[in-house]
Amino acid sequence: MPKVVVGLDLHLKKAQGTVMSMDGRIVRQEKFNTSKEDLRDFLKKLPKGTNVALELLGFCWPWIEFIEELGYTPLLANPIKVKQRAEDVKTDKVDSEQLANLTRMNSLPTSYVPEREMRWLRNLLRHRAFRRKISTALKNRTRSESRKRGIEFDANLGTYKGKRLANSCGVYKVPQNLEILELVDD
Repeated sequence: MPKVVVGLDLHLKKAQGTVMSMDGRIVRQEKFNTSKEDLRDFLKKLPKGTNVALELLGFCWPWIEFIEELGYTPLLANPIKVKQRAEDVKTDKVDSEQLANLTRMNSLPTSYVPEREMRWLRNLLRHRAFRRKISTALKNRTRSESRKRGIEFDANLGTYKGKRLANSCGVYKVPQNLEILELVDD
């Protein structure tokens, strides 16, 4: 099989794939369910190492890892820059063709794809930041509920002593917030 590239337009339920030869001829186009089995079937006849372009989406990382596991090279396209180069007519078919065409011409505006371990660490840090944000919101909400009732307390809600002091102020929402805070902090 001659050298080819792939453009994938992934969505939560459906995906559109275009296999394109290096001379710009469309070898195959297919719409399929967004599942590992269907993606494997779509890619299975292609040579290992084939470039597979897809846009950066919130749920793209498991697909990038799967494409790597299958022996292909995932290329993560910057969706904003791809859109700047897009046709007026936007369909899944056109989008997958465009990704393949930009890849073929070595013009795909790619985003950095970190190694698997780095992706795991970044995800861990994002999760920690998310939990910190929830924790801060709960602490602020707890103080706000007390202030609404004219109760001020100067205590660190991250300590046992501070939580005990906040609980003793008699505001019914405070124990609920602190209970959730404890779960988040655990």
